[in-house]
Amino acid sequence: MSKEASKVASKVASKVAAKEAAKEASKEASKVAAKEA
Repeated sequence: MSKEASKVASKVASKVAAKEAAKEASKEASKVAAKEA
């Protein structure tokens, strides 16, 4: 793989990871909010 290709691949991977993390975080947050309500 070229340097450019691996740079792009890691950028995409971190974007996906961040999206997944945000999804998990909001799931947890709504769970907590429901408990608090």
